[in-house]
Amino acid sequence: MVLCLSPRKGKELKPSDRHIITEDGTVRKLIIKKVTLDDQTDYSCVAINVKTSSKLKVEIIETAPKINIEALQKVYKVNKGDDVNISVKYSSTPSPTDEWSVNGKVVKKSKRIIPALTEESASLTIKKVEDTDVGTYTIRLKNNCGEASAELTLIIMEAPSQPGSPEVIEVTDITITLHWKAPESDGNSPITNYILEYHDREDVF
Repeated sequence: MVLCLSPRKGKELKPSDRHIITEDGTVRKLIIKKVTLDDQTDYSCVAINVKTSSKLKVEIIETAPKINIEALQKVYKVNKGDDVNISVKYSSTPSPTDEWSVNGKVVKKSKRIIPALTEESASLTIKKVEDTDVGTYTIRLKNNCGEASAELTLIIMEAPSQPGSPEVIEVTDITITLHWKAPESDGNSPITNYILEYHDREDVF
């Protein structure tokens, strides 16, 4: 028994990663993965002098763009001068158009700023990030069924400013308690710890 395409191709269909042929007693089954318009044709199953045919009709179900929120990275933190790739996963049929904007202004493609669109993701690559690149980015995907959008934030990491001078709160024979004000700037990242340095007292006679 063989499976073949007819009449457009008229040749035996070989098993592959996309075409799976199974046998269960006298039952033969053909599974086609990731169907495309090219798969639309008549399929025949032939066993000696017995033949049966079926016609496969492929229908495209159009859907509005949908952004994968679970896989969305909402905040990008980079050092000044570094490159960054902002990426959004989505699904859509047919493929959408994409538009990036930052702080309400449409982003224009250049040698340094490069938008890209594939079947599964929309991305924006920014080379050598500058202060003017900081802000809230909006990606808008649109096709004839509807549209979807998401916001992402780009932040440049900086060295925090120095903390205020320490104040002595309490002194005992074996401990000292100090207090100081937090730096005016945290460098766009929460401060998680401080490094304390000390040296032995030098007695003066």
